[in-house]
Amino acid sequence: MLPHSAPDRISASSVRRGWLVGLLGLVATVALVACGSDSGGGSPAEVTATDVPPGAVVVDVVTSARSVGEYLPKEASVPVGATVAWPNKSNASHNVVFKDGSLPSSKLYGEGRVFSATFDKAGRFPYRCTIHPGMDGTLVVG
Repeated sequence: MLPHSAPDRISASSVRRGWLVGLLGLVATVALVACGSDSGGGSPAEVTATDVPPGAVVVDVVTSARSVGEYLPKEASVPVGATVAWPNKSNASHNVVFKDGSLPSSKLYGEGRVFSATFDKAGRFPYRCTIHPGMDGTLVVG
């Protein structure tokens, strides 16, 4: 007589474990892509400044009662050649990433740090924080 072997079966717990491992891998990949998003306008700038440059237009990065972060004002208008500064007054890390990828963007930066850049091109430029969905603003240069 041949030895009896158990039929090949995939248990429900194995299927759930496989789905869980796949889901965790997907979440980790999305998180890494969001945090490492390149603006396409060169490498995102490391933010080490703690002071707003003199004469800069200020867009505050704050925590509000309704969100983990927002840009105030949500839309800022500046002349061509102006410097804009985004001081992080929130207790969370944020970045400033321009959606079209043609303008300078920042890496993640924490409370007390300031990202600033000078804008020499006229136009309407939407930007966002890549790790906080719905946190977005617009810079109007001209």
